[in-house]
Amino acid sequence: MRVLHFEAGADGVNVRASTPKPQPLAADGLPSEGVRLWAEAQPWGRTEVVELAAGGRLGMHSGPDPAICQIVRGRAKVGLPGGEDVPFAAPDVLVFAPGADHSFHSIEEPVTLTITVIGGA
Repeated sequence: MRVLHFEAGADGVNVRASTPKPQPLAADGLPSEGVRLWAEAQPWGRTEVVELAAGGRLGMHSGPDPAICQIVRGRAKVGLPGGEDVPFAAPDVLVFAPGADHSFHSIEEPVTLTITVIGGA
């Protein structure tokens, strides 16, 4: 995967490419399995691509900054601390406020999502 950056410059719009390396993703709480993350810091926050394998799960977690999550493919459930499950499927958009604990589970098919974290990089 590559990330294309479009930035305003004196001569117009400049384009540069970067290729973040995939890394395992761990979250506090429940163990995470079958999860890969590509992440890159930006001056205004962070961009991420997350792949969840069929049968994978991502434990309960939250962040200190707002995050917007676009489901690119697949379907699964977001778990909430009180035990409620919220199903989602592509092309849903999930918006997480700072501190909103959640998990991803019941993944019956591969799921790919993009995340934009606004704020602390």
